[in-house]
Formats: sequence, structure tokens, C-alpha cells
Amino acid sequence: MNIQTISLKKLNAIFVSEKSDNKGIIVSDDTKLQLQVEAMKLGFIFTEEAVLALSNNLNSYTDIFSTLSELVGANKVWKPFYQNFPKEVFEKLDTKLYINATLHYLTSGVWILEEETSKKVPTFEKVNFKKIGICRENDIENLFKSILTSNGSITEFDKTVIEYAVKDWTPNTWVSDCEIKFKETLCFFTGLLFTQEVKLERYPSVKTATDVLRIATYLSNGDITLANKTLFKLKNKERKFIVKLLENVIKEEEVAKYKNEWIHLFHHLHIGSYKKAKKSNLVAKRLREEKIRTLNSNIEIALKAKDHKTLFALLPKNMGDFARRLDHIIRTLDSSYITEFVAPENICKVDTRVIIQMLSHFKFRNEKEIRVVIPKGETKKAHILPSLEVMPEDILNLITSNLEKELKSRFKTKPELGKVWIGEALKKAPIPMQMRTASDGLYVMQRGTRIPLDTEKSILRFFVHWIGQDIDLSACFLKEDLSYHSSITYYNLRNTDGVRAVHSGDITYAPAPNGACEFIDIDLESITDKDIRYVAMDVRVYNGEKFSEQFANAGWMMRDGLSAEKSKIFDAKTVEQRISLSAKKNAIVALFDVKEREVIWLDMEGQSDAFNGGNNVASNKASIRQIAEIAIGSKNLSLYDLLKLHAESRGELVENKEEADNIFDTEWVFKYTDVLSEYI
Repeated sequence: MNIQTISLKKLNAIFVSEKSDNKGIIVSDDTKLQLQVEAMKLGFIFTEEAVLALSNNLNSYTDIFSTLSELVGANKVWKPFYQNFPKEVFEKLDTKLYINATLHYLTSGVWILEEETSKKVPTFEKVNFKKIGICRENDIENLFKSILTSNGSITEFDKTVIEYAVKDWTPNTWVSDCEIKFKETLCFFTGLLFTQEVKLERYPSVKTATDVLRIATYLSNGDITLANKTLFKLKNKERKFIVKLLENVIKEEEVAKYKNEWIHLFHHLHIGSYKKAKKSNLVAKRLREEKIRTLNSNIEIALKAKDHKTLFALLPKNMGDFARRLDHIIRTLDSSYITEFVAPENICKVDTRVIIQMLSHFKFRNEKEIRVVIPKGETKKAHILPSLEVMPEDILNLITSNLEKELKSRFKTKPELGKVWIGEALKKAPIPMQMRTASDGLYVMQRGTRIPLDTEKSILRFFVHWIGQDIDLSACFLKEDLSYHSSITYYNLRNTDGVRAVHSGDITYAPAPNGACEFIDIDLESITDKDIRYVAMDVRVYNGEKFSEQFANAGWMMRDGLSAEKSKIFDAKTVEQRISLSAKKNAIVALFDVKEREVIWLDMEGQSDAFNGGNNVASNKASIRQIAEIAIGSKNLSLYDLLKLHAESRGELVENKEEADNIFDTEWVFKYTDVLSEYI
């Protein structure tokens, strides 16, 4: 990790220190042109400031270009089974394709077809270059602040950025005024500061026993979401730190919430040896004797008894639970009590992030075709929830109205926005509330986001690269009703009904250092079967370790017909998206809407039924359909909805982009850090 990697991935910029002074320095046009050409080969273009800064600091050349290469996958060796793909696969007889595959399988993937590669003819292809500017120390520190103050889960890469900030930057200069809103981030950061022995004037505020549990989990290299069990491993110094934090905040109901985890942690802490920790020892004793009842259990008892008075007494102690239980409460209690439960004096106690989640739920409650949750932890698997009975519209209107009023009241306290213009594309982008398991890549966005495909190019080219054993790339074609139509995969290399499509050949062994790759071409203009509506990009581990241990990368390009056939198979400048796969062994990367020419971003983990013919598309049609249903049927508040609430609260929404003081255009789909820190 270095500063250039951070600035390029997070800010689309080259870092230039304030100490650098390029004034008066003359750089030859040849040098600037050469740097620009190298960037353009990768699909990027430097601003005038950026190319000048790089020309005067060529020491950063390696860091910058290695990061740019990684972003688009150009740091890999792209050598498919059929090296004259796609032409060669289309032209070979079925018997020849079968014989080649058999020889490859019989040798456990060692035998690879070696044929003379046809000469690649350079062709002109329109490219939408990604602009790279410059950033300074202030921009970097603002980035650190934005990540820390994000009111939602952050990505694994964001955590490495904060680790860099603590270890290689001076924390006192940027962290003192940060209000860390999200508990997981607060606990991760507190634990990180402790391990690095960083002293701050203003230490992060640890307020609950659950905060302390998360910090102990972080120090033990466990799952800080608390979704998975942790084997606590703490040194004496860390034990003392945890006990000191705990003694200041411990409460019985908090400890009871994670009873089993606390039993293990108390045992590991040897809590009885800390005589001064009287409150902690008392709670630990009562926990062992099972004399503690959780707040949740008391709430459940009151709900079953329909005891609204007890609920009113208990819920203010945990307004997060109140908010998450509100739908259940409304369905359980008499409707005459609903007004009290959603009164402003209750709503005002709930965190902004939770209010937005509530608003999203109740606004679309009666419209949702499918209810989904992705549980905390390392999983990317979505769980489908039972459907709910229809709720009266007057009740929904009351709830959503009060929620919107509370949000606007909070947003009014923020700085004025002036005249605001919001792009229509943001209506197709859900609010980025769940970034915890998002894969690192060229672009990072919220699952369910729809982005347009290049309509000037007809060839959609999938790709995957890995090091290890056997990973398979497939394209699964779905009908309007999301039922299975056909597929292109290792057992069906070319043309499916109504589509001109082709696979580059199955490779089952990808030894280091070069690994292996597979491609699929789909000619979108060739789709004559009107039943085909969607294409799922499916990547599966057929044999071998999980994706992360095979350094698997996947994505897609858009190519025009002539270039796709005659020029380089992998052309970095045409890459539309590239991610490092972080699911376990099955990933539905994206769903492509053929009719609307859009891609629905998924980055989700699929099911595996390897006992029914292998871990492939044929034996997992139901899982693929279910994930497609989740992508199509889920309804949530959009980024447009959120920004509109801000505009109505502290500005003026305008239709003319030119007269706006603040513009929220398509690029905001990828600015999840800014959204989480400034607008939630």
C-alpha cells in the first residue's frame, strides 16, 4: 500500500505534495506525450496538471502505472486456450473442439493447444477515457476523515487506507475533529490505535459493552461484525486495556445481548484477577449464574402480551431496536397506539442511517416483490425474507411523513447547498448502505445499481483470470420471467439459440506466475430470440481454493465487432469493470439487461449444487434465477431520493444543470464514501 495507490483508487488522482513546486520547470512535450500515451493504452488520460506533476516526479512512475494496470487487469498475462479467439472457436469443427478439450482434461490441464497466433491488426476503437487529476495533502486528509465518519459499513480496502493513515501519516493532524458514527468503524479504529501505540488528544469515544466486545474481537483477528464466533487471543497488555474500557461502560442488558461471546471473553480475560473491576466482575458472576435477562427478551414478552405500556418504557433504551421492530409492533398492537410509536419525540432518538433504512422499508413496503437481507459477516449471500401482509396506506403515509420530516429537520442543520441539480441516472442507484463485503476493483458501487452499457459497441466480452486450479466463466441467458433460456460455458463453447456467442475454451489448471484466463463474447445485436431479456455473468470455482486464494479477477469489456475479432483479445483501454473476486466459490458478478442496455451490479455469492452434475450453470439454474429475482424485484430508496431530501431541506432543486451551484451527476454512483460521510 502506498499513497499513490490510495489517491488513484479513491480520488482518481495523482498525489502531489505541497512541497512540490513545478512552477518555472520546463518539461519536454515528448516526455508528456509519452506518459499520456502509456496512460491511454490503459484507458486513462491525465489532466495537464497531472502529466506535468508526473513528468517532474518520475520516482512515482512505477507506483502510479502499476496501480493503473491493476485497476483494469493489465498486470495479468492474458493467454486463453484458443489464442485466436473468437474466430478460431467459431470455425473449428465440433469434433476438433471435443478432442482438444478431452486431451486437456486427460492431462489434468497440463496440455494446452499451441497454435500460431494470427497477427493482430490495430483497429480504431472509440474509448471513454477515465480522467486522472491531482490531489494534495488536504485532499488525502479529507479522504481519511470521510472514511472514518462514514455512517455505514466500509470496504476492506477502506480499512487498509485507515491503517496506512495511522501507520504512515500523522493522525493528530486530521483525526481530532472526526465524529465516528458507525460502531464497527469506531471499534476497528480504536483497536488499531492501541496496537500502533498512537496517542491522541481526543480518543474515540467507546460508549457500550458491545463496543468493547468488538475491540476485543478486532485485537483477536475475529469478525468485528460479531456474526461469527471468535477465538479470543489477547496479550496481557490488551487484556488490561479491554478491562479498563469495559469497567467504564458495562451494563447487564448489553452483555446479555451477546451472552455466549461474553462468557468466552470473561474467561479469557481472567476477569476475577482484576479486583478493581468490581462492576465487570459482578456482571460476569450474574451472567454465569444466568440471572440476566436481555432487553430483547423483555420486549418479546411485552409484544406477546400486547403490553404497549411496557414497550413504551423499554424501547427508548434502545431506539435502534425500536426502529427495526416497528413493522412487527404495528402488526401486533392495536392501531390506536401507532401514532404514539411514530411520534417525532421517538423518531428523533433514532440514528440517521436507521431512519433512512426505515423510510426505504415503509415507502415500498406494499410494492416490494421480494424482501432481501444480506447478513453481517463475510458472506455475500442474500437471504429472502417471508412476505408481509399489506399494511393500510394511511398508516404507511403517517410513518413515511414523520420519517421524512425528521430527516429534513436534521439536514437543515448542515451547510446550505444553494441551487441543486440531480441526474436522472441516480434514480437507478440504491443508497450505498452496505459496502462491508464489496469487492475491490476499478469501480466500487452499491449492489443493485444500474449503469448504462455503451450502445455504440455491440460485443460484450466477459473475462476472468486466476492462479490455481479450475475456475469457470459462464454466461447464463434468462427470459423475461427470469426462467432459464440457455448458456455459454465450458461444456457449450459457442452459439446458443437466438444469440451469437462464444467461449474461449476451458482451462482447468492455472499455475503461477502467469495463471490462466477465459473469455466469453456475446454479440448483443445478434440476439434475435425475443424471449431473451437478461444475461448473468457467472464465475465458479469448479475445483480448487476459494477466489481470494486463487487471486481471481473478473470483469467485462465493450468492443466493436471488427476490433473484437481482429485486434488484441484483452485490450485494457476497453475494460468497463474489473474486480478482485471476494466471494467464496461462486459469484454472480452482474446481470445485463439486454432490452434496456444496462448492467445491474450484483457482486453476490451464488449457491452450489456440486453433487448434481458439478458446480456449473446446469446444476445451479435455480440459484441463478433467485439472484436475478433479487436484483429485479428489490425496491429501495435511491441516491436521487436521498439527495432530493437534502436539496429540499437546505437548497433549491433546479432542472437546469447550468444554473446549479451543486451538481450530482452519474459519477456519484461511485462516490459512496462521500455519501456515507456527508449525506447520511
